[in-house]
This record gives sequence, C-alpha cells and structure tokens, in this order.
Amino acid sequence: MKVRTVMVYLCSVLWLAGCDKGPGKASTESSEDRLIRMAKEAVTKNLKDPSSADFRNVRWVSGGDVCGEVNAKNSFGGYAGFQRFSWTIIVPDHVDYLSDSSTKCR
Repeated sequence: MKVRTVMVYLCSVLWLAGCDKGPGKASTESSEDRLIRMAKEAVTKNLKDPSSADFRNVRWVSGGDVCGEVNAKNSFGGYAGFQRFSWTIIVPDHVDYLSDSSTKCR
C-alpha cells in the first residue's frame, strides 16, 4: 500500500511539473524568430495605426539585422503601400525606412 501511495504522489508531482511555464522553462522560439518578433514590435511602435500593420518578406539578414516590408494605414485611414525597413538589435528602438535604391537589405 505504501508503494502505491508513493507512486501516485510521484506521478502527480511530475505531472504538475510539466505544467510549469515559468521563467526557467526553455522557450521553443528560435533566436531568429525572436529577432523578427522584436523588429516587428519596433516597427509597429512607429505606426499611426499599429493594429493595421501587414508584414511581408521579413527575414533575418546577418548579425542582429532584420529586413522586411510593412504596409499600414496612414493618417487618412488608407493603406500607404509597402515600405522597406531595416532594424538592428544594436539600437532596438530605431527603425530605418529604406528607399527603393537602397542596397542595405538586398
């Protein structure tokens, strides 16, 4: 009887330990995905209507650089068209909007 009680206790503890989502738990997000998420957050902070942001061609380039394109609503409520952007982890709050002739993210 004691062995059964101990087994039930151990199984319960292991089951509850698997439910932990605390800071000690390893994340399944890759470092590239994390950088892309951080870049998108920085870009949306600069927009008039952050909830309207539509991203495409977002990719990790090298080091801590992320490049992509974003389309969002402007002050008049219309979409402005896709604009190229560049973001770096070195200055996380700064986003460069690139001209069509820029070769930074090609």
